[in-house]
Amino acid sequence: MIAVRGNDRIGGDVERVTMIMRSALGLCALLACAAAPAALPAQTHAAYTTNVQSERPHAAVRGKVVSVDYSVGMIVVDTGSRRLTVYATPSTMIVRADHQYGTLSDITRGSRVEMDTVEVNGQVFAQSISLQ
Repeated sequence: MIAVRGNDRIGGDVERVTMIMRSALGLCALLACAAAPAALPAQTHAAYTTNVQSERPHAAVRGKVVSVDYSVGMIVVDTGSRRLTVYATPSTMIVRADHQYGTLSDITRGSRVEMDTVEVNGQVFAQSISLQ
């Protein structure tokens, strides 16, 4: 409700109320947008999600790197008996041949690797990768 006293103009009060309402609505919209991602299910690459119920025991993988897709962290390894696709995640520990910590970019085609892996939902993920 807008009260008009003395020489106050109704238009000025309406403008102030309108400005306050727009600010409040803008703030509500901003808060709603900030909260929306938390309310939606996460849409991440399969490499970053883990369903403990479908996790299989760890396995050691040794072989020669055939290819690396750095954009998704996918490494194809030739183990001698088969080619295996393994995913590196942000938590994968990578150790270079000089025993220093490395990054995915240290793994290149032709690199010899030893990996500690786990299978989750049919995909193999590296928990650690040692460059030989």
